[in-house]
Amino acid sequence: MPETLISFLNSVLPAWLSEALINAGNSLYDALTISFLSTSRLHVGFLLSSALFALVSYIYYSKKDHQDYSVKGFFSFLTPKNIYLSRSAWADVKIFLGNSVIQGLLTPLKLLLSSASFAFLMNSFLSSTWTSPGWTGGPYGFILFAFVYMMVSDFAYYVAHTVNHKLPFFWEIHAVHHSPKTMTPLSLYRKHPLDFIFDGVIRRSISGSLMGILLFLFMGKVDVLTILGLSFTSFVFRFAGSNLRHSHIWLHWGHVLNHIFISPAHHQIHHSTRMKHWGKNNGQVLAIWDWMFGTLVLPTEDLRNNLTFGLVNNEPDPYLDLRTAYVRPLENMWQMTWARFSRQKPSGQPS
Repeated sequence: MPETLISFLNSVLPAWLSEALINAGNSLYDALTISFLSTSRLHVGFLLSSALFALVSYIYYSKKDHQDYSVKGFFSFLTPKNIYLSRSAWADVKIFLGNSVIQGLLTPLKLLLSSASFAFLMNSFLSSTWTSPGWTGGPYGFILFAFVYMMVSDFAYYVAHTVNHKLPFFWEIHAVHHSPKTMTPLSLYRKHPLDFIFDGVIRRSISGSLMGILLFLFMGKVDVLTILGLSFTSFVFRFAGSNLRHSHIWLHWGHVLNHIFISPAHHQIHHSTRMKHWGKNNGQVLAIWDWMFGTLVLPTEDLRNNLTFGLVNNEPDPYLDLRTAYVRPLENMWQMTWARFSRQKPSGQPS
């Protein structure tokens, strides 16, 4: 936000209110400049790397399907109007911008429920109680740490994502993310505002606490800046076509690697309307957790040609406007709670 506007808000409003409005404004500004001034998945560099993976998919399947391919054809394939100008895509934009403002207002809570916060608290507690064994010694110590940390954080993601699908109360919030009938990279951010709280309670508390333990075992006491800098795995993930996960572009890693790593095609299956695909392919980076626990569905040619997205097949996207996306899940959760606690007691039972 401009400094003059910040100074004005500070001069006319209570400190808590001006801080909340400034955080909301800064968050909205970050959302509008996300492709250039952030390291998120929507950074222009990651969008371009995803486009290169999309080019590979375009050429491969054009040859496989005996179709002509060209530069013009590729750009039509990459950003078809029926997807990027659809009502579902516009709903993604509205929810993305709305969430940016809300999360700006809730910045303190968002920071409190971040993985870095849980990691710092756990690391500080262990460091004040015991002496670290310092396992980073030797030429392979840090590589081992990075590998273990990636495994732990990815498993935490799998657990939290599975919970979101298995528990009806959590599903009402997560269903907003599964509602698009057409998907674009911005569909990643189609989430209910409470989703980051639920995510913080489950995934970030687990992954952050385990990160804190690993940091203690390998490095001893570390500061918050060191924790925030642990992003190499995330960089590789975003570079490797991660934006295609929420798209119409089919890309997978081949039969063997499909059992080890989650591809864009895996995640598109995860968004399928078919009942047999509900709660499948819950991993983020590694497919081994889905393989181990029986939730892995491998990409096939039949799925490539017949996959549809959304909550229910042949029904419209239920969350096309901001109010419905925010309010309906809360109404459903209230009805579930009311139904649970207002059941009639057996006759003769005292009230």
